[in-house]
Amino acid sequence: MMSNNNKKKPAIRRQHPIVNVFKIFIEDQRTLFRSVIGIVVAMGLVIVPSMYAWFNIAASWDPYGNTSKLRVAVANTDKGYSSDLISVPVNMGNNVESSLRKNTKLDWQFVSKKKAIDGVHSGSYYAAIVIPEDFSAHMLTFFEANSSTAKIEYYINEKSNAIAPKITEKAADTVVTQISETFAQTIASIALDVAHHVSDFSSSAQGQEYVDTVVKRLNTVAGDMDAAAVQMGSYAALIQASADLVSSSQAIISAGSSGSADVRKELNNAVKKVKNLSDAASSAGDSLSSALDSAGTSLDAVLSQLDALSSPISANVDTLSTRLTTVGSAIQSSADSYSQISSALEQVKAQVSDPITISNIDALIAQLKQASSDVTAIGSQVSAAGTNVAKAKETVGQQKKQLAEQIRAVKKTLTDAKNSFNVNVKPQLSALVSDMSTVSQRAQTASNSVRAVLGSLRSEGMQARSTVKTVSDALSKTRDALTSSASSLRAIATAVENGVDETNEKLSDIAGNDLTATQFAVMLSSPVKLKRHAVFAVANYGTAMSAFYTILAIWVGSVFLVSMMKISVSDRRKARVLGLASADELYAHLPKNSGSHIAGNASLFGLGLGSEYWGRYLTFLVFSLLQSTLLVMGDLWYLKIQCDSPLLLFLAAWCASLLFSTLMYALTLALGAVGKAIAVIIMVMQIAGSGGTFPVELMPAFFQWVYPLLPFRYGMKAMHAAIAGAYGNEYWVALGQFMLFMIPALLIGLIVARPLVKSDVLMEQLVKTGVYGE
Repeated sequence: MMSNNNKKKPAIRRQHPIVNVFKIFIEDQRTLFRSVIGIVVAMGLVIVPSMYAWFNIAASWDPYGNTSKLRVAVANTDKGYSSDLISVPVNMGNNVESSLRKNTKLDWQFVSKKKAIDGVHSGSYYAAIVIPEDFSAHMLTFFEANSSTAKIEYYINEKSNAIAPKITEKAADTVVTQISETFAQTIASIALDVAHHVSDFSSSAQGQEYVDTVVKRLNTVAGDMDAAAVQMGSYAALIQASADLVSSSQAIISAGSSGSADVRKELNNAVKKVKNLSDAASSAGDSLSSALDSAGTSLDAVLSQLDALSSPISANVDTLSTRLTTVGSAIQSSADSYSQISSALEQVKAQVSDPITISNIDALIAQLKQASSDVTAIGSQVSAAGTNVAKAKETVGQQKKQLAEQIRAVKKTLTDAKNSFNVNVKPQLSALVSDMSTVSQRAQTASNSVRAVLGSLRSEGMQARSTVKTVSDALSKTRDALTSSASSLRAIATAVENGVDETNEKLSDIAGNDLTATQFAVMLSSPVKLKRHAVFAVANYGTAMSAFYTILAIWVGSVFLVSMMKISVSDRRKARVLGLASADELYAHLPKNSGSHIAGNASLFGLGLGSEYWGRYLTFLVFSLLQSTLLVMGDLWYLKIQCDSPLLLFLAAWCASLLFSTLMYALTLALGAVGKAIAVIIMVMQIAGSGGTFPVELMPAFFQWVYPLLPFRYGMKAMHAAIAGAYGNEYWVALGQFMLFMIPALLIGLIVARPLVKSDVLMEQLVKTGVYGE
């Protein structure tokens, strides 16, 4: 700085700050173009960003159109296939190889399997396709039950390049698809040839004869099925009758079981009755013997009484008559007891089966009946004698004689009956009781056996009834199935008969179609085609990437500018703007406490921080606009990218230049070298996370979070709308969102940077390290 002396100080013309802004800009341009080196560097600053974008766009112009230079090895080891049906060996691998030799999408290299795999490992080939030995076998036996899918082995060297594996993999998928379509075309072609032959045959007389034969046989088989259904119905009815019979047998078995119990019960009752009868017979025999003895005694008494009465008969007729009546009643009672004994013997007789015993009992009963009859007659006569004694005193003697003879006869009869009972009846009754006990025991054993047999029969009968029902239901279902099948066969026969003409017509239509067999086979192998509707169509990959590389190049250009050009305005330049010859003259007018080379030190003369900021920034803006203009011009007329609206593309590029140059200038002004580093970091983040190469949805979460904060997103969206066409106000909305980033850029340059540029504290600290700064 010059010291104060007696020399007169040059006058300083104080001017408006805006005038100073333009004076700084003009002075920068004048100084720049005075030097050839300056002009060359300026041209480099304008051209280099464009070169960066153009090279990248040109390199990615149509990468998928040059896949024919990618070396892919092919090794065919297929041994072919032959069988009884296909006697001539068929090698599908050779067909695939022939097809690939005609394919120019990749640089196919046909080598051995070992060389192909080694070449992938060494990097000589990007990928290798190996057709295995059993390829044809699997292709030609796919209709068999245990067949498996044919496979092609694919080897890929994924470290060689990021994109090449994807391209070669797509090519391998295309090969597989082509093989599948070729195979399907072959099958379809054969099917069409068969349709031709079937059509010719079905239209011939021989074909019609075969159809008639088939219809006739179908009807015959349907008739046989109806007959079989009728037989099945008969069998089902018969089985049902068997079921009824089994049910009846079950009822009989149940009744038999009940009857067996009844028989056993009756046998027990019969044994009891026989025992009771034996006891009754014994009692009756005893009673009979007693009665006979009593009767004999009575008869002896009667005879004695008659003898006793005969003397005084005339003396006491009345007494005799009474006694005779009493004796007659007693004799009648004896006759009643004989009748009871006869009835008991009748019951015994009913329980006896031995003819001899029955005969003896009958004889005894007859004797008892005779004795009863005789005793009854005697009683009647005694009673009558008592009645008539008074009247027949004169005949008493005669009647007494007759009566005595009858009494003797009756006594003899009674004695004979007693002897017959003791000899013939009583032993038979004892034997009958013994026999009945034996019969009862045997009947008990037989009843138990019958009960066990009946239980077994009842169980087997229930199982048999269940089995019979199952068989009957199965036969009924079989009958229904046969009837339904017969109806179906008749329907088929009718359909065959009625559909032959229609089928012949359709086959004729197929066979007579204008399409060739090959065309028809192609349609069948690929029945569905993708119809692509491009919305906002883009001509090529280079055009699609041009927005990304263009806006990236504009950012890079702004970084170049702050790296190559000074941000601050020198004191010498300030002096010239103020009309002074040198910086020393400026120092002469500055206050003593004002320093040199400090931003804003000439603010007293209308050349403050604002004038310095905008004056130097205009140079950066012009260079940035020149960069973007040249860049877009090269995109449009050198690379000839597709563009729907060139003017909108220029406008988006100019806005990008304005924003990026302002942001770079502000960061560098405020933070110096640190600001430049921040600009580079933001650029790197935008390259990765702005969605220029891949959709942001495919990126990690961090990039998806930071994506809305990056200006590239909105600038590229505006450029895409200009290149491929805008949807509504899409362009202007995106451009407005893009220019909102001017707010933080201006805040950094005009407010944040003001205290930093005055003190330059950060730069001083960096200079002290001895590594950064001057």
